[in-house]
Amino acid sequence: MVSGRVAGAVAAAVLAAAGTSGRAAAAPTGPDARPEPPRAVAEREAGDASARGPLPASYLRPAAPPARPALRPLPRPAAKGATVRPAVQGVRAGAGPADAEPVTGVVPLRDPALTGTGDPAPAAPGTTSAGERPAGTHQLVIGTRFAPVPQGLAPGGSLPRALTYRPALVPAGAGVQVEQHTDEDGTRVTLRATGLRAGHSYRAHVHTGLCGADPAAAGGHYQHAKDSVTPSTDPAYANDRNEIRLSFTAGTGGEGTATVTHPWGFRPGEARSVVLHEGTGMGEPAACVSVPFRGW
Repeated sequence: MVSGRVAGAVAAAVLAAAGTSGRAAAAPTGPDARPEPPRAVAEREAGDASARGPLPASYLRPAAPPARPALRPLPRPAAKGATVRPAVQGVRAGAGPADAEPVTGVVPLRDPALTGTGDPAPAAPGTTSAGERPAGTHQLVIGTRFAPVPQGLAPGGSLPRALTYRPALVPAGAGVQVEQHTDEDGTRVTLRATGLRAGHSYRAHVHTGLCGADPAAAGGHYQHAKDSVTPSTDPAYANDRNEIRLSFTAGTGGEGTATVTHPWGFRPGEARSVVLHEGTGMGEPAACVSVPFRGW
């Protein structure tokens, strides 16, 4: 009796150690029962697979290799002696004639250095000829301080950009700034000054010549429609619509600002300075600043 119990316990232990994926095998009982020998792993897996059914076809197919990115052919090297033009920003390469055109946009105007004779340097590429409206926006800003006319100036000697002829009205060291803004709608000129006589009324004009030791070097007023008579006094030409006139009264700190806008542009090389006159009328020149205005 005892041996039968021992044999049953041994058989149960063997079956527990060789378990079958969640399914228990029936162990023989009885005094003469012998434990079933453990099945091989392959046999058990085959039996379990038959119980679960056939595997899906996707398990039997090998995994597909990852897709490779499409390779772009390298550009052919340029022929010897050929000129390679860089791509133009904002234009798709190979887009036909437009690919050969530069990108248009804002074309700022730089303050060109004056040559030894006081003439403005040649216009930068991209400027327009007379009568043509600019394709972009042109901006010019000149800032400096007035200086007295040098004494004993040698012929052909260089002069400061801004000269004062009446230090009582425009003291040496007074500041001046001239701005030009030109686009397809016209031209705006702004004059800003500091350090002037407080409470005094000034009138300024754009002139045709550069400033010189002699105030007369600045020439006459720039006119959009030129009067054949010099000096121009005909109201048909000498008026606010045909000239650049800037009037202001200096504040308590000696500062003043004036702005004028016209629907036309300067003729290239014909507007070269701004002259401050003694009063609001056609008084004598009190000061002058050379400005390389740009035109259409």
